[in-house]
Amino acid sequence: MESNAVLPKIMKIHRIQRFRTLLPALILVLGHLNAEPDRWVSINTVNARPLALGGAFLAMGDDWASIQWNPAGFSCMPMHDSRYFTLRLNPLGIAVMTNGLSGVDSDLAPVALLMPGLAYRRERLCVGLLLGEENITDQRRLARSNILDGTRYEWSRDATISFRLAFSSRVSIGAAVQALIRHPDDGGTRWGYRYGLLVEPKSYLHVGLCYFNFDNRFANQRSTLESIHDETLNIGIAFSPWEALKFLIDIRNVSDENRMGTREPHFGMEINPFRIIAVRAGYFQTREAKRSAYSAGLGLLKDIELNGSWLSRMRLGVDATAIVQEQVSGNITWGFLSMYIQI
Repeated sequence: MESNAVLPKIMKIHRIQRFRTLLPALILVLGHLNAEPDRWVSINTVNARPLALGGAFLAMGDDWASIQWNPAGFSCMPMHDSRYFTLRLNPLGIAVMTNGLSGVDSDLAPVALLMPGLAYRRERLCVGLLLGEENITDQRRLARSNILDGTRYEWSRDATISFRLAFSSRVSIGAAVQALIRHPDDGGTRWGYRYGLLVEPKSYLHVGLCYFNFDNRFANQRSTLESIHDETLNIGIAFSPWEALKFLIDIRNVSDENRMGTREPHFGMEINPFRIIAVRAGYFQTREAKRSAYSAGLGLLKDIELNGSWLSRMRLGVDATAIVQEQVSGNITWGFLSMYIQI
């Protein structure tokens, strides 16, 4: 009996040690990317995982990134969890603030760095708020040599509020309103919205649809790596033959109000051989320019059970992604790093 009780504790300690061993490795990989002068590195709150999957994420429903991709898939916490509120904290925000936020006048920018996410769930309704999504179209900011440099962050971020309503465990709808926060000289704050549907015909099959609308001045703000264009309908399918394996495909711009849809496919795969480790890969080719993008990523996830009366569980996560994108002038390598604590 004693040996049976000791074995789970030993396995739990081993998983924690493995998590601590891999975390520095992830940081070293991103540090190498940052050391190359021809590679752009961005600290992003939620998009490292979707971009590692080639942007094939419309049918995923288990991540905060769904607020950005398909709000119908946002599940702020497990359905068996009795808590109403969930916070998403960004440990990198402390490092960025220590490094310095030059020229920041808004009191909200530091808050967005430290606490980028807040969610509320009540029965079938889930409301999510993202404050600090770093925008990836500001080339002056992307060219910085230090990934912890917070310069221009105040004017290079997006804030989104989303709503998800689950009609059943297999069907949900969602909508989101997004504020694109830019410097007055770059157009000021503009608005956009999106709404979507997520259906689960089988336990191993998810189908997602999402329509995107941006302000005309920023119509191409998500076209660089995601190929999401203004006033377009996009479709995604997620197939999971086993719990630890997912195959994903998105079709971009199925319907375009202004021109014929490009129907551009994006492919992704995620393997989760262990509960705390996920290996990801993705690929897509732009339909018009015929240029390819290859992506790969690694994710670490650890749930910690606590005995507190108001906090019973904490989730630690790290996502690291590298993307090689073909351009006329040569390949560009992007690096993304997301670190978060969910309580």
